[in-house]
Amino acid sequence: MDVALRRYDIVLQYLAVVRQMTWTKTQFFMALNIGLITLTGALAKTPFIGTGWLASHAARIVAWTGLTASVLWGVALRQSAAEVDRCIEVCRELECVAMGQYQVLKQVRKGGVLTTHVVMALLFFIIWLAVVKTLVIN
Repeated sequence: MDVALRRYDIVLQYLAVVRQMTWTKTQFFMALNIGLITLTGALAKTPFIGTGWLASHAARIVAWTGLTASVLWGVALRQSAAEVDRCIEVCRELECVAMGQYQVLKQVRKGGVLTTHVVMALLFFIIWLAVVKTLVIN
């Protein structure tokens, strides 16, 4: 039983690390998206001196970069969710042996651990779609 409890503890610590890394990724992508939205707004209102291709398309380039960042955020969240679900499943298997009748993670549902993160990523994706559509029309 002591070995099972130690294995359970190790998996729980790993689960905590995965959750922390997921939150760190979410903070990074949120800051990146906010910064890119700010930059896009500034570039869209700035009258450029010159007629270069980059000067006339800078806001569009940043908008497409933001849209790509939102998609990458979604991919990272999907990978993190799969890893969290895997850890929870391993903990459930070890829980019976390690804890006996006390099964804490038995009630945790699979697939719903990162709902808030997914909503934020989806919100920024929709914002970027609107920005890209607006800039392409103009």
